[in-house]
Amino acid sequence: MTGPCRVERTAISTGSPPTTLTGHSATVTGLLFAGSETQLYSCSLDQTVRCWACPGGTLLGQLATPAPIRAFAANQELTRLVTAHADQLLRVWDV
Repeated sequence: MTGPCRVERTAISTGSPPTTLTGHSATVTGLLFAGSETQLYSCSLDQTVRCWACPGGTLLGQLATPAPIRAFAANQELTRLVTAHADQLLRVWDV
């Protein structure tokens, strides 16, 4: 895939236009809501995990990793993040 990748968030119940989250430069491979759905985390083959404010779509922060990310998960408190990478490694992060 070439060009910027994006995530769109739509409120189906209200029919409001989607919120577009731009920033990833490769395929988005996972999404995770956290913080009572006030934050949306995304991971990508561009080697980053990004945290977005919901609603609004403001980028709150990002974590750069050493390899493309195929999937990720977090504990309930969102103090640990596990990323699964294209280099066949799982990495655990304290966040």
